[in-house]
Amino acid sequence: MIFENSQLVFRVIDVLSISSGHVRMENTNRHFCALSFRKRTDAHIAWGDQQMDMQPYSVTFFPADVDYTREATVDEMMVIHFELFNYTGKDIETFVTVNPDAILAQFQAAFDEWKKNHPSRQYRVTALLCNIFAQLYEEYEQRRGNHSPLLARALQFIGAHYTQSGLTVDQIARHVGICPVYLRKIFRQEMNLSPKQYLTSLRLHYAASLLDSGYYTVTEVAKRAGFEDEKYFSTVFRQAMGVSPSRYQYSFTE
Repeated sequence: MIFENSQLVFRVIDVLSISSGHVRMENTNRHFCALSFRKRTDAHIAWGDQQMDMQPYSVTFFPADVDYTREATVDEMMVIHFELFNYTGKDIETFVTVNPDAILAQFQAAFDEWKKNHPSRQYRVTALLCNIFAQLYEEYEQRRGNHSPLLARALQFIGAHYTQSGLTVDQIARHVGICPVYLRKIFRQEMNLSPKQYLTSLRLHYAASLLDSGYYTVTEVAKRAGFEDEKYFSTVFRQAMGVSPSRYQYSFTE
């Protein structure tokens, strides 16, 4: 992750607050980096042969000169654009924080400072961006410290790809560099559940947030959350939440 580098050298270009609806954009020839915080989103990002679904409360780094497409029904975010002089990346990186209020406050402060257009704003916003990186790094290290390096890698990979319906335990194990049997073993030892149970839990929580938004049908939610079969989605949702997806959605819109 970009914030693991403690010697970043950068220059802030601008800070934006963006609210998009029903958008499909191709971002090309972008010679600067971006760090975004998503407040509400169902955005789908695709670049090269990779793709990713943005999550609420996610902080995402977009390297310079990486072309990508963005499709979304709703996408509310704050973005800091900057030139980066000593870090290169070819992949978009995302991190879902468990401290969204603290991170959002830093982005908001950066936006407010940038709008003032005073002579010291470059210093002030640079300091805020450094503080964002520091907070993310501390959270990242705390998570990694609570788990073995292998499990930490698996959790990071799952967190970035769990909305892809084709994601399997075999793929996760292959990314980490271990066999599926051993992956299941370390999940049981450290988290007291299987990789599939963890994956399903993430998908269900994301599905619930999509139902809360009121933008999607149950069929659309099942697909966006990574479930190949709507009937199976409804079954596991009812088991976890105590109500069907349609009833859950109805109760939120009453």
